[in-house]
Amino acid sequence: MAAETERGAAEGAKNGSQSRGALAESASSSARASPGGSASSSGRAPGAMAVRVRVRLRSSGGEVVTVALASSGYEAEESEIVLPVRVAERLGLYPRLPAGSEVREYRGVGGAVVSAFMVREPVSVSVLAGDREVGPAVATAVITPGEGEVILSDRLIDALGIVLLRPGEGVWRLADEELLRRSERPERW
Repeated sequence: MAAETERGAAEGAKNGSQSRGALAESASSSARASPGGSASSSGRAPGAMAVRVRVRLRSSGGEVVTVALASSGYEAEESEIVLPVRVAERLGLYPRLPAGSEVREYRGVGGAVVSAFMVREPVSVSVLAGDREVGPAVATAVITPGEGEVILSDRLIDALGIVLLRPGEGVWRLADEELLRRSERPERW
């Protein structure tokens, strides 16, 4: 795995979970970006938000419609999606992990070590943008105990055609249109 550039700190800590910003995989010398670290109102200025989109997630074991944080700071070599444990359970991916799953340890900002489960069974991800359903794109699931929000990696954002225009204001669009769209409200799991 080629080393990736670590990018800045996380968007903030959320409701007691640790901020994980840019994380380095401690099991090898290669760097990996954050599989977590979502923002909360306590860590943001009044009126500030991030881009969140409604998504449909499908696996061989189930389907979930929820809201996901589109985090360009979550750098990955492939399309990845962070799943809170409750979402993974509804998709049939947890607690019995599919064959080929791996436990990965990540070292976060400040040295905190976080374990996550990388699930190789594909998860199908589609964006539900009001009048349209875009996708699906296939992603690797990263089940992160303690994370309360679904998070899309930079590669998955690209695969779904999501264009972040003014992330701090929650403004985005789809790559094949000019219609400006507004962020969804966060959905905590």
